[in-house]
Amino acid sequence: MAPKARPCAVCATISTQRCSRCASTHYCSLEHQNQDWPTHKRICHKSDSEQTHEAKKNPKHSKVNAILFPAVEVKPRLIRVEYEEVTDSESGVTFHRTKTDDYIGSDLPERSWIISDGFHGPPLKGNMSIELVYRERFLADGSPLNQSIVALTGGKNAHPWCGNILALKKTADGDKVVDISVKEDFPALVKYFVEYGTI
Repeated sequence: MAPKARPCAVCATISTQRCSRCASTHYCSLEHQNQDWPTHKRICHKSDSEQTHEAKKNPKHSKVNAILFPAVEVKPRLIRVEYEEVTDSESGVTFHRTKTDDYIGSDLPERSWIISDGFHGPPLKGNMSIELVYRERFLADGSPLNQSIVALTGGKNAHPWCGNILALKKTADGDKVVDISVKEDFPALVKYFVEYGTI
């Protein structure tokens, strides 16, 4: 079966060529793949079959579905993000600590929470929340304008989101991460990106 044609992550030209490591990002040329590597290497992970093999070797390897809004690609992606279960020694509360460095960078990340479907809409189903993780100083550190958010909102985003943005779904108490649902959670994300900065 021939690979599906998708837009090049740099110029949006339709191509069947893709990154040989992750097989999820398409490029029209080796030049564009090399140009994108400084950004892509943060989000480039082994293919699903390689990850499944590694998970069998390490059964405590916990991952959850998240949505990545890559800065230099025109489409968001569903990815798997690793987390570890941690118990606070004083309170005894167990929570999940996600490992976001590969996607956001090693700087202390900034976080925002979406708790409703639009700023004045109803709460998210089950009182869950969506946590957005991004670089704290993305407006000042040279991070590129997030092309996937611009494309997703049709350029209607009032706020200039820059760099990679990661969306994680959290339980009602905010302590644990669960699989995000593109069908269920994506509309609230789009509304958030359009409305943020307008109210």
